[in-house]
Amino acid sequence: MTAPLPLGDTPVAGFRPNFSIVVTWVYALLPANLVPTLIGGLVSELGVPLGTAGLIATVMTLGNAASVLATRPLVARGHRVLLARVGAAVLVLAYLVGALVSTPAAVITALIVGGIGSGVIIAAATAASARTVDPDRTTTTVIVTNRIVVALAFLALPLLGADLRGVLLLIAVVGVVSCIGATWLPRPPVSAPPAPSLPTGHRDSGVHRGAAWVLAIAFALWTISEEGTYALLQIFITTNIPSIDATAVSLLFAISIFTGLIGSLLSPVFLRLFGRSGSIAALLVLSIVAKLGLVVLTSEPVYFAASIVWGFAFGALIPLVFGLAALMTRNGSASVLVNGVYVVGVALGPLVATQVFEFSGQSAFAVVFAVIGSIAAVMVVIAVRRAALFADHPEVQTQDEKVAS
Repeated sequence: MTAPLPLGDTPVAGFRPNFSIVVTWVYALLPANLVPTLIGGLVSELGVPLGTAGLIATVMTLGNAASVLATRPLVARGHRVLLARVGAAVLVLAYLVGALVSTPAAVITALIVGGIGSGVIIAAATAASARTVDPDRTTTTVIVTNRIVVALAFLALPLLGADLRGVLLLIAVVGVVSCIGATWLPRPPVSAPPAPSLPTGHRDSGVHRGAAWVLAIAFALWTISEEGTYALLQIFITTNIPSIDATAVSLLFAISIFTGLIGSLLSPVFLRLFGRSGSIAALLVLSIVAKLGLVVLTSEPVYFAASIVWGFAFGALIPLVFGLAALMTRNGSASVLVNGVYVVGVALGPLVATQVFEFSGQSAFAVVFAVIGSIAAVMVVIAVRRAALFADHPEVQTQDEKVAS
């Protein structure tokens, strides 16, 4: 078997390292991307109450976030190939057992253990992305591939019976490719000298950590509003538009994912034309409006339009934020931190959403999540501008200024 790429200070390039990052990172995101289907299966097939199903999804994703943050020191020093393979093996075995046994206890255990495994993979893959020549492009490639894979997964689910067992088997089978593909993950640099464009005092690890934490917390808060709406989207669809059947719901998810793919492809264009903070601000506004529409709209054509806009905004936004995180530190520690705390937001989204929905109803849900999204959007824009000041890549600092001039 081909040996892992060696240590070095020169950023890595070529097909193998990028392929390795893409297949591992995309696979690790798959369980979280399919949370609405997992929650729907727990409720409709296993008889789990909605609030409990949301709690299970939250525990699964918190396990993911905890393993991302716990393995952060390890992936910053190395060990990325081994950790990615171990994480993939844990995820595959957990979901395979859950699919074969198919009892509530087995499936719930599989989801939680699988969440821990996927977090280990995310830590290895996101740290590795910081070692590529163009972390923005690498992140965009990951998100584009992720949109394609998730859309294909939603299209394939009806062929697999659209049941919970089919979802678990699908994720387990895809994991074999991830385990093999982890072979060429780039290892960390021997040293990470400060960039010459800023005074040395701006390059100490404490400043880097502070900027990374600001970005991570702001984006995690935003993600609560995103993932909370996403987790209950199937419920909103069947409530607002009863004429849509299960097959049409899968089609709606697939369309939204494909428009996210288009957004991801266009994110580098937005970055060049409008700068990072300007692009992110506009996309956040689009997302808030579309997300509110998905909660309250009852017209089928308009509902599909809102889903398309929401998917597009999300797909374009993620590469811009994660790309900045990867540019902040060459050893990938900032990227892992932002991704790990982001996953905490992913975890809390279903829990907050199900509790607000069960205790307050759909109208209150729309108001609460619109307020959360608006506050978080302002925080994200401020955090992006702050984080760009402390990136290890000098060109990041001048993007917005170049646009303004």
